[in-house]
Amino acid sequence: MSEDARPADESTAPENNLPVLSPAASPREDIAARHLVRTVAGTIVTGSVLIFMLDYAEEILAPLTLAILINLVLGPWVRGLRRWHVPRPLGAFLVLSLVASSLFGIAVLAAPSVQRWAGEVPSTLAAIQKRLLKRDAFETILNASRQADATADLMNNNDTVSVEIAPSGAPAWLVQGTGVLVNLVFVLVLAFLMLSAGDRFRERTRSIFEGSPLRKRVRAATLDIETSVSTYVTTIAAINVGLGIVVGLAMWAVGLDDPLLWGAVAGLCNFVPYVGPLVTLSLIAIAAFTSFGTLSGVALAALTYLGINAIEAFVVTPVVLGRRLQLSPVATLIAVLFWGWLWGLSGALVAIPSLVVTYCICAQILPLRPVAMLLAR
Repeated sequence: MSEDARPADESTAPENNLPVLSPAASPREDIAARHLVRTVAGTIVTGSVLIFMLDYAEEILAPLTLAILINLVLGPWVRGLRRWHVPRPLGAFLVLSLVASSLFGIAVLAAPSVQRWAGEVPSTLAAIQKRLLKRDAFETILNASRQADATADLMNNNDTVSVEIAPSGAPAWLVQGTGVLVNLVFVLVLAFLMLSAGDRFRERTRSIFEGSPLRKRVRAATLDIETSVSTYVTTIAAINVGLGIVVGLAMWAVGLDDPLLWGAVAGLCNFVPYVGPLVTLSLIAIAAFTSFGTLSGVALAALTYLGINAIEAFVVTPVVLGRRLQLSPVATLIAVLFWGWLWGLSGALVAIPSLVVTYCICAQILPLRPVAMLLAR
C-alpha cells in the first residue's frame, strides 16, 4: 500500500468521547435496583396522597390534632391530681379551666393595646416608607400617571357603569371570630373527654396489640411519647413565660409604649420557632418607630429584643431541655414551614409537638432508628 492511501494519523482522528459502559449488572443487583425504584415511587405517591388528605380534611383534623396534643401535655397534670384523690373528670375540668382562663386573661388585658396599635399600623408603615425610601416625588408622579390612565379609560369606555351595593350582613371579623370560637370550644370539649377517659383510652389502644410481640414496644412508645411531649411543651411554656416577662421589662426600660403587650407577644410567638421571633422583631420595630420616631430608637428596641432572644435560644433553652429533647434545627424549620403551609396558624402550633411524637415513634421502631437520628440534634 502506498503512503497516500495510508489512513490518517491517529492524532488527527476525532476523539471518542463516548462513556465507557460498565459491565452488566448481576440479576441480584437488578432486582435490588427495581425494588429501590418501587419503594421510592410508592413513598412519593403515599406522601402525596397523605398531604392531599391532610389539606382536604383540615377543618376536622386540625382541631383533633390540637385536642390530642392537649391531652398529651395535660395528662400528667390530671394524673397528679388523681394521686390527691381528685376524680379524673374534675381534675380535667380544673386543669383546662386554669389554662383557658390564663389565655383569656392575657387576651382581655392585651385587647385595648392591640386595637390601638392596629389602628396606627397603616400610618406607621407610610411614615416608615417616607423616612427610609424617600420616594415622595416619585409617588406623586406615579399617582398622577395612574389617575390619568384611569380617566382615559373612562372616556374611552361607553359602557354603563353599574354600582352594586352589597347586602348588609355580619362584619367579616365577626364571622371569622365565630368560627374560631366554635373550633376552640370543640377542641376544649374533645380534650376534656380524652383527659377524663385517661388510662382507659390508653389501655384500650394497647389491647389492640394483645398477644403481639409489639405490645411491650407499643407500651414503651406511648409512655415515651406522653412524657416527652408533656415535658417539652411544659418546659417551653415556662421558658416563654420568663421570656415574656424579661422582654416586657426591657421594653419598659427603653421607653416603648405598652410593654406588657410586647412581652405577651414575645412569649406567645416564641412557641413557633424561627418564624415567631422574626414576627415579634418586626412588630417591635414598627412600634418603636411609632413611639420614638427615630432610627436610633428602633435600633435600640430591636437590638434589645434580639439580645434577649439570643440568650434564650442559645443558652437557656439548651441548658434547661438537655440533650435528650434537642431536635435538629433543620428538621424544626422544615416542620414549621410544612405545617404552617398546610394548616396555617394551627399547623405552626402543632409542628414541634408533632415532630417530638415522630421522633419518639421512630426511636422505638428499629427500622426507623435512622429517621430518629436525623431528627435529633
